[in-house]
Amino acid sequence: MLVIGGCGGFGFSVAREAIRQERLLRQLLENLDFMESELRYRLTPLPELFQLCALRSNGCLKRLFLDMSGELDKHTEPQVEVCLRNALDANPAIPGRIRRRIYQLGRNLGRFNLEGQLQGIESAREGCRRELRELERNRQERLRGYRTLGLCAGAALAVLLF
Repeated sequence: MLVIGGCGGFGFSVAREAIRQERLLRQLLENLDFMESELRYRLTPLPELFQLCALRSNGCLKRLFLDMSGELDKHTEPQVEVCLRNALDANPAIPGRIRRRIYQLGRNLGRFNLEGQLQGIESAREGCRRELRELERNRQERLRGYRTLGLCAGAALAVLLF
């Protein structure tokens, strides 16, 4: 029973991680929309912008935005890409596919004029949408498959061991 439960638990944790990634991508998309409007209409400085994004977020994205704001405040000549890399290194809980989109965002913020930054945000937003569509495609079947595979692997392993 322990073997079946352990493998089943692994399948359920893989499914839970997929759901978590979807939630984080949606939260990142909302923050990208917010960043665009703040930059376009208020010209909010980046450290303040990341603090505002942290207030709108929770979990590891909140921590990331707070770290980004702190990194930008610490540097006298801030390079957003370097600060972003440092903040991402301090937050290992952020999944790889979301890290790629955040790196994409960091390459454009603070380097170009306003239009270039807005285009960078749009590019990162489109990448997030693609990732989200990929995760949502056949979502229920895939999650059920993870769970079932975990339980079946546990049952097969139990049969082999005993």
